[in-house]
Amino acid sequence: MAASSARRCKVSEQLAKWFDEEREAFKAKGAKGEILEEAAFLELVLDAVMAKHLAEIRSDPEFWAAILEEASI
Repeated sequence: MAASSARRCKVSEQLAKWFDEEREAFKAKGAKGEILEEAAFLELVLDAVMAKHLAEIRSDPEFWAAILEEASI
């Protein structure tokens, strides 16, 4: 099932929103400075997004397909 360009854009926007929310949550807990740009921190943020939203992502077949399609590009 190929995702449309518009759908991929919406998926990217939603993932970016969730990522920014989690990043801000870590900042509120004290993360600051250069750590915010380190690969390990960004992986931690991504893990938090996936842990919090995976069920929601997988419940929408089009959303899931768009993520998988984007990851394979």
